[in-house]
Amino acid sequence: LPVIVQTFGIGRLRANVVLFGWPESEDPERAETYVSAVREVARLGVSVMSLSTDAQRWQRFTDTPTRDRRIDVWWEDNDSGRLALLAAYLCTRDPEWGSARIRLLACPDGDPRDLRASLATMLDDARIDAEVRLLAAPNREAIIAATHDSTIVFAPMHLRRGTIVDPFDGDMIGLAGRLPMTAAFHAGSP
Repeated sequence: LPVIVQTFGIGRLRANVVLFGWPESEDPERAETYVSAVREVARLGVSVMSLSTDAQRWQRFTDTPTRDRRIDVWWEDNDSGRLALLAAYLCTRDPEWGSARIRLLACPDGDPRDLRASLATMLDDARIDAEVRLLAAPNREAIIAATHDSTIVFAPMHLRRGTIVDPFDGDMIGLAGRLPMTAAFHAGSP
């Protein structure tokens, strides 16, 4: 895998994102192999996107009319969070997603008005049309409840202690099974 990632491209154009399917199996050995592959790609400075879907979630996606689609983005103020937001925006440039709404979900640390204003300014500067929704309880259950009816969830992920963790330091692989179709992002080199 590292050789493929390092040699893929044309001339000076190199791949900067690798897309993985999510390990749907509960087998610990397969999960360990998956995490190892993600870690190897990230070590090369390449961004990683992991897509979690199955037949049921894919059917739900295809059954949702294009005008009713919504992309929920968990906001985290780092490169992975910004990559997730950019990917959501880029999805809306595709005709299949052109009328999808983007909703930016954030958990305030301090004054919620400051965070809302900061996010509104950032979205305006980036010219991304998105609704900001602040969640009072910054935890996994609040995110699950807030995103249960979205078409797809974009979330940052982190590599720690040989596992893939969500923004709340929980098991991202386990969490993805409780969400709609999910794309998790780990930013490589800035």
